[in-house]
Amino acid sequence: MEIIVLCLFCLLLLGTVFFGGSLVLALFLGLLPFWCYGLCRKTAPASLLRMTLQGIMTVRNILITFLLIGVLTAFWRACGTIPAIVGGASKWISSSQVVVLTFVMNGAVSFLLGSSFATAATMGVISMIMAQGMGTSPALAGGAILGGIYFGDRCSPVSTSALLVSELTKTDIYRNIHHMFRSALVSVAGSILFYLCLGRGDMNWHSQGEIVDFSFYFYLGLPVLLPAAAILVLGFFHVAVKKTMGASILLAGICALCFQHVGVLDLLHMAVFGFHPAHEELNRILGGGGLVSMVKVAAIVCLSSSYAGIFQGTGMLDRIREKVVLLSKKVGPFGTLVLVSASAVVTACNQTLAIMVTWELGKPLMEDREEMALAMEDSVVVMAALVPWSIACAVPLESVGAPMSAIPAAVYLWLLPLWHWAMAAVGRRFT
Repeated sequence: MEIIVLCLFCLLLLGTVFFGGSLVLALFLGLLPFWCYGLCRKTAPASLLRMTLQGIMTVRNILITFLLIGVLTAFWRACGTIPAIVGGASKWISSSQVVVLTFVMNGAVSFLLGSSFATAATMGVISMIMAQGMGTSPALAGGAILGGIYFGDRCSPVSTSALLVSELTKTDIYRNIHHMFRSALVSVAGSILFYLCLGRGDMNWHSQGEIVDFSFYFYLGLPVLLPAAAILVLGFFHVAVKKTMGASILLAGICALCFQHVGVLDLLHMAVFGFHPAHEELNRILGGGGLVSMVKVAAIVCLSSSYAGIFQGTGMLDRIREKVVLLSKKVGPFGTLVLVSASAVVTACNQTLAIMVTWELGKPLMEDREEMALAMEDSVVVMAALVPWSIACAVPLESVGAPMSAIPAAVYLWLLPLWHWAMAAVGRRFT
């Protein structure tokens, strides 16, 4: 029965999206199969409602982070931080290099911060504006950003996903990171080669644009770089992401007031509705951010996380674990973990829940805890960012203004599990 319910959920979700319905509507309708399952198990409607609300309460800290992202992206635009970085970098980055450098720079910043969302809101936004200004496809640039931010999210010692996997598997995080770097070499090299080749081709497909001369509209002196410097310095010292973002927001607000002559009321308006300059071309390139830009994403998070309470309260996953063990005898432990991960990220819709579901279902597959930790990092952690309705995908793409068509261009996220699976299959064949 459990498998039937999950299949109905997937069909309902995919059908709604396919026929043009919003992700929010799709996720709302997705609650129906799980509620029906609970009612069939003689669970009272009041208990199901309580389970749903408990699931939502587990992500309240994530919602706070979203609020910070919305304000941060607006203030960085308004205070001149993004214009200064984009304008300076564009002088030595060509159109043929911008995509591969987007992947590399976002990977480096994400490793430092340990947060895909914070990286997307900062370096990701900068990279997208720079790429679009040079005539690069938003889908291609968005794919490079998505792959880069999850390189760091996967293997940073301050990443919540890496810490969660380490905690679940009872392994040393630094040994895990060592294994992760080794397993990622081929995927990173393949991604860089892909972006180098396609970046050159992108020059032929699009007319090369020019970056707007931001100096006409902003003061671009060194002080406006302080909000970005705060992110890097505090991230280096492993200060909590929310505190780091809060400090950057404060500095950005001060810079906007002092150097860009933005009024206090205007700044408060930007915090809510985003930065939207009157100049049409400038608004096209630089407009965005604000709390309002995060409303849709917050709704996705709340709805997707509500499933967690239902799964836990009804014991829905208990009967599936036995079938997972049987499947491993046919496709191997890692192959089974990939299939479990795919199911988890499609149904859970957020990375944290998907990791926990994958662990609960997949922990009988591998006796070696370090092997299991690496297998999870090479599967569910990155695969969560390949599902359009997952917050791991929706939040970064929404933050940078990239379309969903960017997902196929996130080469790193595809190569990593496929390469690990291929190596595991070869190993099984010769043992």
